[in-house]
Amino acid sequence: MTSANPDQQRREPDSPDQQVRRLLVFARRKLLRVRAAESAAVCATAAAVAASAALGGWALAHLWTPAGMALCMVPAAGAAAILARPSLGRVAGLGGPAGRAAAVVCVLVGVLASGGLLLGAHLRVAPWLIPAAVIPAGAAIGALVSLAGAPGPRGSAIVLDSRARLLDRLATAAELVESPSADERVVRNVCVHALRAADRARATTLPLWSRGRATAAALALAVLLSVTLIPAASAAGRRQAATVASAARRMTAAEREQLAEAIRRAAAEAGLDEQAPDVEDAAAAADEQDAERLLEALMNLRRAGVDTSALMREDPAEDDPPTVAAEDADAADAAPTPGEGVVRVYSPGAARDTDDDTEPFEQAWSRARLRAAEALAAGRIPQRYRPLVRRYFEDEQGESSR
Repeated sequence: MTSANPDQQRREPDSPDQQVRRLLVFARRKLLRVRAAESAAVCATAAAVAASAALGGWALAHLWTPAGMALCMVPAAGAAAILARPSLGRVAGLGGPAGRAAAVVCVLVGVLASGGLLLGAHLRVAPWLIPAAVIPAGAAIGALVSLAGAPGPRGSAIVLDSRARLLDRLATAAELVESPSADERVVRNVCVHALRAADRARATTLPLWSRGRATAAALALAVLLSVTLIPAASAAGRRQAATVASAARRMTAAEREQLAEAIRRAAAEAGLDEQAPDVEDAAAAADEQDAERLLEALMNLRRAGVDTSALMREDPAEDDPPTVAAEDADAADAAPTPGEGVVRVYSPGAARDTDDDTEPFEQAWSRARLRAAEALAAGRIPQRYRPLVRRYFEDEQGESSR
């Protein structure tokens, strides 16, 4: 009767060394899944924070694009500091490959978001697409990073030893199983003891998570924040357009003409033809003081890539004096001379070389209108009082002419 080869006996499916191999394969696969999930959670959290900053920048860019770009770069600046000083990452719980990957994700999202604002992407891209694209992408990057640094069988045995408190039995068995020069009886005894200790400690059922609930809570809060900011970012453009449309109702004819010209200029800067239907519709709605129609026309222009945020920053009263200024200047020069039948009114500035502190009404009125126009042009009148001043002089002029 011939005896079996010792090498063949070691490779029997039920041999202790083979059982150790299967246990280590199982532990390695489980550890890979856990590490991938943890790394994905860390990077997804960083991506959600960066997406929240991008959404805030998206909303702010409708008022002032540089401010929106600066807000987008706030998380990226912190991530760059972590990359430059790894000790900061360890303090913030972002050490290791997962932490570095999360910092890289923050920097990428911040740079892409601020660059998108510079190119006017906030006028064309729906805000909800930012977290919808960024968070899954961050999770995928984190999972890939964890797979790139996956532990081998001995590394998995060390982790399992630490969790089950096996006093390095599995790590020793793993090293002997892979050693071709190890004595068979020693390998068998070490494997048997390691398997018994692992069975008593139920090592295969122990969790291998290295991060606590704080990571899951941070991910949930970051995602919730980004979702909460979506309506604000979505409504920012419409609020800005509604402000322009509402202001058009109170504008004078000259101001409405300047608004229509500003709309055409903004469309031309975006590469649209000034005679395009949407541009002409917006200009006509502004001239007709149709707020609802102007609002929808401005939204159509925004979707076409036209930046309408500068329309309200251009105050006609600050750029050019009202049209009545030139008329008042001519009227002041051609004011009637004192004489019979002329209504004279008190005017402190009238007295020059005489003691008479009165002057004809038309001359005093023209002087007052001219001073008001100069004050409006110089910005000395608060914004909320400017429409009142303009309407006062227009209404009084209409009454005097009748």
